[in-house]
Amino acid sequence: MNICVTPEFLPGSLGQIFTVTYSCNQAADTSQQPSLIFIPPFAEEANKSRHMLSALGRNLAKTGIQTTIIDLFGCGDSEGDIDQANLQIWHQDISKTIQHIQKKTTNISIGGLRLGATIALDFLATSQQSVDKILMWQPVLKGEQFIKQFIRLKLAESIATSSTPTTSTTEIIAELKQGNTQEIAGYPLTKELFQDINTLNCLNRDIPTDTQLHLLEINSGAAPSTPMIQAASSYTNLKANHHICQGSQFWACQEIVYCDSVIEKSTEIMTSGNFS
Repeated sequence: MNICVTPEFLPGSLGQIFTVTYSCNQAADTSQQPSLIFIPPFAEEANKSRHMLSALGRNLAKTGIQTTIIDLFGCGDSEGDIDQANLQIWHQDISKTIQHIQKKTTNISIGGLRLGATIALDFLATSQQSVDKILMWQPVLKGEQFIKQFIRLKLAESIATSSTPTTSTTEIIAELKQGNTQEIAGYPLTKELFQDINTLNCLNRDIPTDTQLHLLEINSGAAPSTPMIQAASSYTNLKANHHICQGSQFWACQEIVYCDSVIEKSTEIMTSGNFS
């Protein structure tokens, strides 16, 4: 079995969107072939996760499932800069990618890692786009907490270069709210993007009821975390399945680390016609 890796630029809302698609060249009729669109995490977490997204794509391709990894506008190898991006543009990029894939198949699922998972869920809730399944790898449950943690990276840099930090999280947020772009760990964060991420929320989102929602929690132990349990149980209009995948949180590791269990569970979910 030969796996095809196809890099491609697709027309986005403001510029070309870079995608990498993993597929099996043995597939004859692709009209019913399952296809997964997967969104990487934000900023440096994306750089630390590329190997895992490639591993997911290659593993799913072996089962006949096509996987497309999409760099949203201003991220990765797509056109634009992060200080030009916002959530609306990212939603449009996802929509255009779905439209492109729908030319070949109608059996589409969507997934993402960390903030990528949260953005995917927000897209479904906002657009009411119908998809088969959504795979949420360790989603950011509340954007407000995530963006504060991201901003603290600036404080860590300040402490590393000075005995006392030159500013505080509160002061940085105040600057952002006034429209003053802040550089965080090499990434320019604008007021608009700060506000967009700040309002993201994974809890009790209204997504189409025919979508299978799978929340995959990645940790080194066997016990689920309370916040993830609460997130999975917050959906009143559908059943959200919560899976524990034992392994290291590779997006936060300094070295390259694999988590085979999340790839195995994702493959099991994608190849199963049942909600299990």
